[in-house]
Amino acid sequence: MAFGTHDRSLPQLFTDSLSQIAKLFQTEIRLAKAELAEKAGSAGKALALVAAGAVLMLAALVILFQALAALLVEAGLSPPLASFLVAVAAAAVGGVLAYAGVARLKPANLSPDKTLHQLQRDVDVAREQVR
Repeated sequence: MAFGTHDRSLPQLFTDSLSQIAKLFQTEIRLAKAELAEKAGSAGKALALVAAGAVLMLAALVILFQALAALLVEAGLSPPLASFLVAVAAAAVGGVLAYAGVARLKPANLSPDKTLHQLQRDVDVAREQVR
């Protein structure tokens, strides 16, 4: 496009501007889809980590807590009291694991922040061009 030629009318310029804005928004939508796919992948990996951790910790905790309950019985506690104390400990460990998994799945961690910021900038530019 040469700077010295002015052979396009104002409606043509306006139409071209709107066309470019539409293409820009289409590109931003594709970017948003890609970013959301990336965030969904991160969420899936977080869920897999939580599940794998839960399975392994469950098996390990059952064996560990059985040994702990047996140790408490050997130390002189009654079997029901030893089992109760071990169950409280298991609940505490499970709560910590669940909290860590939920913290990774908060909506703020999954939102497409970059794309939303870029879309807002594009809207601002489009408003300036229309004025």
